[in-house]
Amino acid sequence: MASPAAKVSRITHPDSRCLGSCVAVCLTISSILQGETDIEQLIAKITKIVQPYHPEFQEYFDKAAVSLESLDLDEGLNPGETNSVGYTLKTLGAGFWALQHGKSYQDGILQIIHEGGDADTNAAVAGALLGAKFGYSNIPHRWIEGLVYRQELEIKVERLIDLMSNQPQVSWMS
Repeated sequence: MASPAAKVSRITHPDSRCLGSCVAVCLTISSILQGETDIEQLIAKITKIVQPYHPEFQEYFDKAAVSLESLDLDEGLNPGETNSVGYTLKTLGAGFWALQHGKSYQDGILQIIHEGGDADTNAAVAGALLGAKFGYSNIPHRWIEGLVYRQELEIKVERLIDLMSNQPQVSWMS
């Protein structure tokens, strides 16, 4: 799973921080969908896997465990700021903060958005992780109803589920 995720990321985002972030999100979602419930233990395993991509991953996983504010999501987004860090690490941290601390899908997403920074990107990553954790049925119905192209998206999701149900389960953790 790690190698295919990195290959897909490399097409548009070849920076090592982006590759590691993509691997972290993909492996986490895969593990949760296969029944992993110990999020802290899962994050420890994920951290070891992505650390070779860039040394700062540990720092951002540690910050995500502490608080959303510690990620300083607004840093580096203002015009003229020159001390910007790779924003993918902040986005990854925000997603993993939501995974660890969000009490529900809605709670996690709203807290991420209200914290600021690159809110739509942060919420997209958090939404993927929270969706795996809480499931489709726990996404607020009014949010789903308001989606542009909702019916087309639902058809694609159903096709993906059908495709996945015909594949053997593969665990990267064994």
